[in-house]
Amino acid sequence: MTRPPGTGERLGPPPPFVRLGSRYARKQGPKRGLVIGAVVAGIIALFIVLTVLKTLYLDLLWFRSVGFSSVYTTRITARIWLFLGGAAVSFVFLAANLVIARRIAPSADDPDFQVSPELEQLFEGITQPAARRIFLVVAGVFLAIATLSFASSAASHWETILLYLHSQPFGREDPQFHRDLGFYVFKLPVYRYAADWLLAAGVVALVSTVVVYLLRATLYGFRIDAPRPIASHLLSVEAPWKIKLHVSLLLVFILVLLVIRAFLGRYGLVYSTQGVDVGAFYTDLHATLPMIYIRIAVGCIAAALVLVSLFRGGLLLPAGAVGLWVLVSVVGGVYPALVQRFVVQPNELAKEQPYLARNIETTRWAYGLDQISEQQFPANQAATEADFAANQDTLDNVRLWDPGPLRAALNQLQTIRPLFEFRDVDVDRYTIGGKYRQVMLSVRELNQAGLPSDAQTWVNRTLQFTHGYGFAMAAVNTAQPDGSPALIVQDIPLQGPITTSRPEVYFGEQPDDFIVVDGNQPEFTPAAGGANVQTRFQGSGGVSLGSFWRRALFAWQFADPNLLISGAITNNSRIIYRRNVQQRIREIAPFLQLDADPYIVVDQNDMYWIQDAYTATDSIPYSHDDATTGLNYMRNSVKVVVNAYSGDVTFYAMQPDEPILKAYSEIFPHLLKPSSDMPQVIRDHLRYPEDLFRFQTDAYLRYHIQDPQAFYQKEDQWDVPTEIFGGTDQRLRPYYVLARLPNATKDEFMLILTFVPRNRTNAIGWIAARSDGENYGKLVEFRFPTSESVPGPTQVERRIDSDGRVSQQLTLWNQSGSQVIRG
Repeated sequence: MTRPPGTGERLGPPPPFVRLGSRYARKQGPKRGLVIGAVVAGIIALFIVLTVLKTLYLDLLWFRSVGFSSVYTTRITARIWLFLGGAAVSFVFLAANLVIARRIAPSADDPDFQVSPELEQLFEGITQPAARRIFLVVAGVFLAIATLSFASSAASHWETILLYLHSQPFGREDPQFHRDLGFYVFKLPVYRYAADWLLAAGVVALVSTVVVYLLRATLYGFRIDAPRPIASHLLSVEAPWKIKLHVSLLLVFILVLLVIRAFLGRYGLVYSTQGVDVGAFYTDLHATLPMIYIRIAVGCIAAALVLVSLFRGGLLLPAGAVGLWVLVSVVGGVYPALVQRFVVQPNELAKEQPYLARNIETTRWAYGLDQISEQQFPANQAATEADFAANQDTLDNVRLWDPGPLRAALNQLQTIRPLFEFRDVDVDRYTIGGKYRQVMLSVRELNQAGLPSDAQTWVNRTLQFTHGYGFAMAAVNTAQPDGSPALIVQDIPLQGPITTSRPEVYFGEQPDDFIVVDGNQPEFTPAAGGANVQTRFQGSGGVSLGSFWRRALFAWQFADPNLLISGAITNNSRIIYRRNVQQRIREIAPFLQLDADPYIVVDQNDMYWIQDAYTATDSIPYSHDDATTGLNYMRNSVKVVVNAYSGDVTFYAMQPDEPILKAYSEIFPHLLKPSSDMPQVIRDHLRYPEDLFRFQTDAYLRYHIQDPQAFYQKEDQWDVPTEIFGGTDQRLRPYYVLARLPNATKDEFMLILTFVPRNRTNAIGWIAARSDGENYGKLVEFRFPTSESVPGPTQVERRIDSDGRVSQQLTLWNQSGSQVIRG
């Protein structure tokens, strides 16, 4: 059929990617390469599925072995339901849009379209059912990938969803929007994620349906001389009404979600850093917030215009709506910057002062600084004999050792065997000989790398040399005449006033290596005189290797075929892994923040690791973010106790009413025990955790100031002094002492730190975190009189260096390959 001249032309042949030539039409039937590819893909998919199932099964066995299977099943069940729910919603939504697009897309019998000769040649040997199968395959692959992505994303947010379902009130509102803080910690993250998830689904649906429409239009010879012109002008496109309706509804869906995101975004202003500090300050509330409301209004108008455009020709209305949204978004970024520069900065203190007061109050609460008792300290320059006599117990416990040098000395003197080492030194207190004494102790842990090279066999490392032994304890205030530590407990077997009937250390701070117990090879435990005695693990922990399939799965898991083929493993054997204390705890409760330093406690029956754990968040409005952790709220709400021999783990809720911990307690009702169940031997050795103390004191350097004007002027900011260690200056670490506070009647164990003014070296005060009895957790800050100049640690170091006798001795020691380590 020949067209009359001037009636228009088709836009041309199909694009090159569909102009395949007639030779492809003659090729029919599946090819061998496709079959091989499908088989390989199936094998890979099967391997991935089996790997996931293997990991799930072995993890379930491990959680059963430690007594927390309900914790694991709760997590897995939540992930499965969220995966299935996300998969169902995303699949139905995307598939429905594709089916609708497929049914109303242009076809060969549409009067607005005409099949091109090239397309006829391409489809010469392809029947309509074959074309439908091709579409179904492509659509199926697309849906599978998209559904898997959306479902996996939903499953990965299991913790956020569960916290939302078990959200708790904080009983404290934010000062701007007057919402309980629980809204920001538990609910707002879910609202944001749901909006983002649905928005992503809407965008994918819109893009995929538009692709279907454009592809069909291209394949069927997109025409401009049709009875209803399709594209006679860019802004007067007149697509079929059903297509316009479908695309318009998707656009409205996306615009509504953008409006919801903008509405939720206003709550994000309470985390803004545009002002003097964190929070919604003047510019945020007087410029950014109004622009957010304008964006919300424009979004609603844009959605309405898109619906109106259904009944009017062209793209002018929706294009104008989108353009207006973009314009408002650009202005929304520029206008607040102008207000900040020309309105706030010239009069910053007056504009920001009320919002700075919010920041100070909230930060002090979130960091627990409002609980610090502030007192004056006289700071007398000279001590009397009466002072010495009244504080003799304190003087007897003055620390002369630092953990670093003591650890090096213990590794030289007390490892006894090459396969042992001391990894860390802890500071604690014990009653020895009727006296309350501060001590330093370290666990003698296994170091399999210390075995001779010819003894590095699988049997030795896995079945025989399986555990460390005992500990060494040193006095903090004395040394031997040769400079070595004065040991209170030492050697193998343990010698000293404090010993335990279970000195074997199967769980500690060592790297995690699996071992097998109850095999036909006995374990070796060191004994007196360099001998070894044959022992067997008496604990109940570990996962049974009683079947061939379990051994095969663990061999696969650890990439160790010896677990499958070794004759040293019997049906009674058990495999023990995750023996590192922190890894063990994190596997059970990954939502807890762990202190960097677990410490050992010894009694006559067992040795225990105590791990301080925190519930924390970065979602408290107006609270200043910690520079190291990024968090702005932390509570030491959990103490975790791990038996060094059996590996038994117990979580104690020290602050059961803390909202975050309360939410997790409802999610995992069998995880936590009340603090009243804690044995007295553990309670006697609780200590204020160092990481929390640093978290609080770093904030206190600024937030001891409560007046907004003084805070803004930064005149009274403090700092942490420096000390010389190894010849270089370093920030002074908090340190544990056994001392008597002013007006107290006895010595107590506490963590202390000195403060100095910013850019100065004299001491301004010090803070103590108490750890004993009913005073546990109380913070006391002692401030020196402003009329007195009290030497700080740096000044004391300089005074020591200025002493001729000391400096001469240091120079003498720092030569001939020797180095003085100043503690």
